[in-house]
Amino acid sequence: MTEQKYYNFIDIGKFFAMYFVIIMHVIQDNNNLYFKIFQIGCMAYFFFASGFLFNPEKISPTSKYIFKNLKNLLVPYLICGIIGIVVIHLFPSWYGEYTKKDIFESIFILGQPIAYGVCWFLICLFEVKIAFLIIWKIVSALKNKTFITIILVIIVILLNLLAIHILEYYKMGCQRLPLKIDSTIIATTYYIIGFLFKYLNIFMVFKNKYFSLFAFAVTRILATYIELNYLQITNICDYIFNYNYILYYINQLLGIISFVSIGNILSDVKILSYIGRNNHWTYLVHTYILWIIEEIYGFFVGATHYSIRNIYEIFFLSTITYIISILISISINSILTKKIKPTV
Repeated sequence: MTEQKYYNFIDIGKFFAMYFVIIMHVIQDNNNLYFKIFQIGCMAYFFFASGFLFNPEKISPTSKYIFKNLKNLLVPYLICGIIGIVVIHLFPSWYGEYTKKDIFESIFILGQPIAYGVCWFLICLFEVKIAFLIIWKIVSALKNKTFITIILVIIVILLNLLAIHILEYYKMGCQRLPLKIDSTIIATTYYIIGFLFKYLNIFMVFKNKYFSLFAFAVTRILATYIELNYLQITNICDYIFNYNYILYYINQLLGIISFVSIGNILSDVKILSYIGRNNHWTYLVHTYILWIIEEIYGFFVGATHYSIRNIYEIFFLSTITYIISILISISINSILTKKIKPTV
């Protein structure tokens, strides 16, 4: 068996992107200054990272590849949906009353289960992976790296044009596409860019830590300036981009580069890489860890679930819930990956 190759900088980037996502979950208010700053490139980076880690040699047989993603993404998604149903029945005063129709539509149409909305990422990533599998099966037949690259770039452009068209469609008051298909269209572009980032060896440029430090400073400062001066609410999950899609997209790419850069700067810190590699479970368990900590914290300071907190409370709640979620995530991953030793 060949040793699996890990790209530490990608996983370390996920470590920081996850922390920023958790900060956003703590703040909750899209118009909050800190929310706007920390959201730049976070979710886009996860799709980018997944595309970077795509290995053409591991998609055969195709049925096995699809089944693996069904097991790793859709099964947890459905489990999260069930957990959400249990939660809204146990705590109706917190989440409100929902009919069976509301619950069904939330899980199977909106792609965002009630009381567990963060798991939208799972169904979206599954759709992205299947979409790119189809794309790769077609373009890889060209055999020529230059032609493959050109076709993939054209697909990215076309998908973005489609995304803009859908935004105009929503602007007329039309309903969203089901099962996060609109989010998948955008996310697939990040996935393809992530794949090209490795396919064309662009990531090698960032191996120089001084260059990565420079890239991190420039991209983060520029992205923050654009976000605060030209953009308002930008959100892949809810497909909200303030109808300034081009600037939004540029900003997310800048955010992605900043995570790549910080990942390379700290690429030797293996513990961060290990934590970043287990991001799915951290992402999922954090929802209720935050809820519990908020209840305990609120009991002592009188805070409410929807209050806008100051910067100290934001970082305190984000950090403590992230640490707890990491510990639980590592434990779950250890249990799931533990191999049974054969008896003699």
